[in-house]
Amino acid sequence: MAGLSRSEWLEFAKGELSAIPDVSEMADRALYLCMRMSSPLNTVHRADTKQKICSLCDDTLKLLASHNPSDSVLCNSVLVNIGLIKSENKKFRVASEDLTGPLTLIQHIVKQDYVSKSSRKVLHSYLTKSEKKLEKYFQVKFQLLQTLFSLQ
Repeated sequence: MAGLSRSEWLEFAKGELSAIPDVSEMADRALYLCMRMSSPLNTVHRADTKQKICSLCDDTLKLLASHNPSDSVLCNSVLVNIGLIKSENKKFRVASEDLTGPLTLIQHIVKQDYVSKSSRKVLHSYLTKSEKKLEKYFQVKFQLLQTLFSLQ
């Protein structure tokens, strides 16, 4: 996906999502694409690059939002893609080996209008639980929890 313009990314994302009839599977795919794209956020220090990644993910998730997924569908997809819950096929799937980028992206996502207050509460609840998978991401997890708390 590197090097694609915004319009090229939107065409790609539309093609990926329009081929999926089930909104739950569509949400999983949209979040997976965003989480994969967010991987560089743990090493990128340029604000314009971070903003571009977040903007492309916003565009993708707005496409998803136009299909009216329920709050639980969005939350489940986020939690599946960071490996906190199993997917519908009962398997764990993590979009990235290093979750720093995805957690940083989630911190951005939860501030957006397409994420409901109830979704924020659910994410806050899951993330406050003691999760061994997230122990090594203490700092970014703490920042995400602070953001979620401030939005309640």
